[in-house]
Amino acid sequence: MKVEQDHENEITNLLGQLQCTLDVRQQAMSPSSLHGIFTRMHDLRAKVGEEINARVGVNTLPNELIMDVFKHVLSDVDPCHHITLEVDESDESAGVQTRPLLWLTHVCRRWRRVALAHPILWQRIDCRDPEQMQEFALRRSHPGPFSLFVDVPRYHESDDKDALRSVLMSSDRLQRLDIAHDLTKEPVLYPWLLDLQCPSLECLTVAGYPPDALLTNAEPPVIVLRKSLFCGGLSRLRALAISPIPDWLPSNPLPALTHLYLSIHWDSDLRIVTLLSFLGSAPALEMLHISHLPNLHEDDEQVVGPAPIPLNRLKYILLSNKSSFRSTLALLGQLVIPGSARTYIHWSNTTYSDDYVSTLPPLPSTADSDRLAVHTGWDRLQVAAEGRDSGFWLDGRDSSQAGTACIETWLTHIPTMFPLSRLSHLQLQARCPGSTVVQVLREAVALRTLELGICLYLDEHPQDEDAEYDVGPLCKEFDGSKDSLVLVSHALSEETGDAEPVPRICPELRSLTISLDSGSMFAQVFYGHWMAAIRSLLLARARLHRPIRRLAVQPIDLTPEDVCYDDRVEFIDEVLADYAALAEHVEEYVLHGSGEAPIAFPQPGEDWDEVGRYWTIPKDDRPRLDIY
Repeated sequence: MKVEQDHENEITNLLGQLQCTLDVRQQAMSPSSLHGIFTRMHDLRAKVGEEINARVGVNTLPNELIMDVFKHVLSDVDPCHHITLEVDESDESAGVQTRPLLWLTHVCRRWRRVALAHPILWQRIDCRDPEQMQEFALRRSHPGPFSLFVDVPRYHESDDKDALRSVLMSSDRLQRLDIAHDLTKEPVLYPWLLDLQCPSLECLTVAGYPPDALLTNAEPPVIVLRKSLFCGGLSRLRALAISPIPDWLPSNPLPALTHLYLSIHWDSDLRIVTLLSFLGSAPALEMLHISHLPNLHEDDEQVVGPAPIPLNRLKYILLSNKSSFRSTLALLGQLVIPGSARTYIHWSNTTYSDDYVSTLPPLPSTADSDRLAVHTGWDRLQVAAEGRDSGFWLDGRDSSQAGTACIETWLTHIPTMFPLSRLSHLQLQARCPGSTVVQVLREAVALRTLELGICLYLDEHPQDEDAEYDVGPLCKEFDGSKDSLVLVSHALSEETGDAEPVPRICPELRSLTISLDSGSMFAQVFYGHWMAAIRSLLLARARLHRPIRRLAVQPIDLTPEDVCYDDRVEFIDEVLADYAALAEHVEEYVLHGSGEAPIAFPQPGEDWDEVGRYWTIPKDDRPRLDIY
């Protein structure tokens, strides 16, 4: 360390002496001589600085390790994830992020030399900077493959009209092409962009391209056609996204395609036959994602193909963003899907039909489910059925006046739709009569864990004739024959008539969670009856030698506004103390507060890593269950 310090001091002294000499003689020197001296000084300083930098620890690393550092820095801003399928001119992150890479090249000469010597770092190119586009594509990425992001409106408005064409002279090296359009402007570049020779193309995204009918003010419907792209050379294409689909779909065979995203947002007479024919050209599909699948055309209702389309490699299938449920089931009925595939369906504004009951059970993703979660609102149904290697998620809403009745009908037929006899874990939060819950539980003979969120159904309790739901009904008396919690507790306490009786319903049940929700003033009137029902259930199961070992309870939120604060606090403390007394009947007891979430419903987004592998999909199309 002392030797290095001595060298640096000596260099500093020499440079200082040189500067002093120049200061003395500069008056006698000509401008040209002075310029030459300063040039040599600059070179000397640069050489000395380079020698000093070469002795810094990080610069003693071999080039291979420095390249690993560069790749790690770039992985934090993975450019593929910045390719969004939503067209928004104000979103600067929609293109390719090259700034972190440029920063690396400005650290020192050695880092710049290493970076420029490796074409793999310069594969992602953004047309919004014509100078960088040509430099990256024609020089730094050569001779390797490159990917190009084309923002058509910004390119069309730029002064350099030949930059993009010069880059595409090397389209034989083009590995990925992302095209972003503005829906309000004519896509003048579009035809020749899809007529290139791209034999190495692996990923293609077309976002924001409008159908011709919108550009020409033609009358809908839009007819979806099949046409060849890139001179028929798509044998290596692995990922394709079109959002929204225009009046065409590729007719090329797609033998290597694994990821497909189609967004259908326009009025279209897309036929299931056309879509099936397209899917049949991609037998290697692993991810199939269709957004906003429209209602079936009249001619499609009776469509039955000559043979179902086999998609034997499919891992994920999503039909998102308010897709038509009728169309979804018609499409699924014509596909051969592996049992390990995970299915996500988001539908809206549909009504119940017996066809749903007959279609859902054959879906392979529901066949081996051992965990089922059902969550309902007044007009919303959310279902998650999970197995060891498969999953099925359904999220639907009926905005019609018959929404509540539709949801109740769905719940009534749950035993028909799902193999409840195989369930070990059931989560059920339902705004429905207790009798419907009991009907589901009777089929769950192997159930070991039950997480139950009960809404105290208003129709189950006598009310004053003039009472309105929105002001809180005034109850005359408790009717245990209709109360949801009491009904479920009594059902789980029933015993068989055998010589050695066991519970008639859910005999293997060992863990029970109960969350209560009313939204009214029932709590003060009836909570004592609910306490008695839960205690009776625990005692009955213990007597039958099938005890509940773990109990979690979330008491009802007791906030009646017509009771003064002090009385309300005293009453809440009394209720919590009573619930705490249940602990003596179980091995493990959890008492949840009113602000906690005792039931953790599954979130499908946690298990869909492949969705964002090639692009960032719009928020409305991301798999999720919004439990509220």
